[in-house]
Amino acid sequence: MTINPDGKTRWEYDMGSSIYYSSPAIGSDGTIYLGDGGDDKVYVINPNNTLKWEYKTNYPIFSSPAIGSDGTIYIGSNDNYLHAILDKTPPTITVNPAGGLYNTNMTVTLNTTDPDSTATTYYTLNGSNPQLVSSARLVYNNSTLININQITTLKYSAVDPTGNCNPIYIQTYTITNIPLAVITTDPANYMVNVPNNKVIKITFNEPVTAGSVYNSITVKNSAGALKQMIASISGSVLTLTPVYNYLTGYKYTIYIPANAIKDTTGNGLAADFTSNFTIATIIPSVNSTDPANGVTNISNTKVITITFSEPITPGSAYNSITVKNSGGAVKTMNESISGSVLTLTPVYNYLTGYQYTITIPANAIKDSLGNGLSVEYTSSFTISTT
Repeated sequence: MTINPDGKTRWEYDMGSSIYYSSPAIGSDGTIYLGDGGDDKVYVINPNNTLKWEYKTNYPIFSSPAIGSDGTIYIGSNDNYLHAILDKTPPTITVNPAGGLYNTNMTVTLNTTDPDSTATTYYTLNGSNPQLVSSARLVYNNSTLININQITTLKYSAVDPTGNCNPIYIQTYTITNIPLAVITTDPANYMVNVPNNKVIKITFNEPVTAGSVYNSITVKNSAGALKQMIASISGSVLTLTPVYNYLTGYKYTIYIPANAIKDTTGNGLAADFTSNFTIATIIPSVNSTDPANGVTNISNTKVITITFSEPITPGSAYNSITVKNSGGAVKTMNESISGSVLTLTPVYNYLTGYQYTITIPANAIKDSLGNGLSVEYTSSFTISTT
């Protein structure tokens, strides 16, 4: 029983059996030592009413303990022996923060807990043994701050005055300050004629995961319309898959906020990332020709119409459109365009029985985005002999 100076009970400790002639001894740190004649044990009790450790002599104890200057406890037992008991409880150490991967320099602290509060803590920062005396071994105290700014293996251990030593604890800290960056983009920035179902792939210089604004990654066309995409990450590659095809000929801009992705240490990009590309236009092609290619017995007043796959206008080689007969003579024609139809009207009648060939250079017409034909177009027909 512990009694306050005012005579009131402070706390009680139940030892489970009778105490005969033993009186407590008090250590310099307030630890209480007491023999028990009923269960043959020496009890060591912390000042907070918790058991620190116990020692069994196997015979009743009727004497009071004494404490040596080195912490040894002396007590007589009914087994006819004087027992000299040393504290066998090693100190414990906690570390904050624990080892790991960090994106900034770290300050580490150690907290040593020892029943006698007299343990000495040693540590090293080069991976060497802190239990051995060396120039690398340092003494830790409560005001010590261990600053780590590179890959470091911290080893630490504590020993109390009676020689109790805990195992060597090991923490490894990896500090990485390599900025996260984009290595390549597919399609490349400013690329044109990109397929209208293109899957975008953005490769970074290290593995990435989704960041705090991952859902703010966007792909917009030149009109500002948001393109619906499915985003996914595998290793160092961010993939953006269109839910439906892009609009033909439109320019699209990829926008990745700085914190949309992060590396394994939590680093985002240094700044927002953008890249753009332009979807391929539908290249004009001939859908039909009247008269059709190879047709014979055509009227000598026939007006030619050529229908394209999309609306067209005159191109740079518009005046090079020709209609020639089999003798190589150029037929004089009047050209006109309406929508997707090019009309060639003869100024005078064709020669009876002659074959005529229509030639349209690749850049004679163009669509609204300036695309011409992929190659020169030709078609022929033969005038009736009657």
